[in-house]
Amino acid sequence: MNEKVEILYRNISRYDFYISSTNAKCSIVLAYNSLIIGTLLFKFDDIIKLYSKGVWAQNVSFCLLLLIGILSPISIIFAFRVINPFLASGEELAQHKSVVFFGSVAETPFKDYLEKIKSMTDVDIIEDLTSQAKVIADGLLQKMNDMKKAIKLIYGMLVLVLVLFVLKGVLIYV
Repeated sequence: MNEKVEILYRNISRYDFYISSTNAKCSIVLAYNSLIIGTLLFKFDDIIKLYSKGVWAQNVSFCLLLLIGILSPISIIFAFRVINPFLASGEELAQHKSVVFFGSVAETPFKDYLEKIKSMTDVDIIEDLTSQAKVIADGLLQKMNDMKKAIKLIYGMLVLVLVLFVLKGVLIYV
């Protein structure tokens, strides 16, 4: 029994660590996107002027900057989904209020919580920890998928910035 509880506890702790790390990574994603949006808002005209050798170059650069300006807020939306608190209780899996999930604990009067802890069997403890591990893992998977989408959008923006650099090089040297 103790071995099973230890495995579940380690899994839950590891998932919590991964959730914390996704939140930390989001700060980088949000900072990058804030820089992009700020630059586009305050320097858009100056950037377009860099491509003034031809109407086609201005149109292409305008479209590329517009795409970057669209991708960045979408990336921010996914990053906000990652840092949005995950509050599923797992009670639908275990058919009872959890003694582990902080929301369930906070909603339970102290004496009721104490009695519930005292009356739990080993099977009850394993069921509660198992449901918590499952729910947290599901939430973590969603956060990781959203983080992956936010980062893929940044990759897309970086490709568009690279195209802008190449276009500028073509205008200078051709």
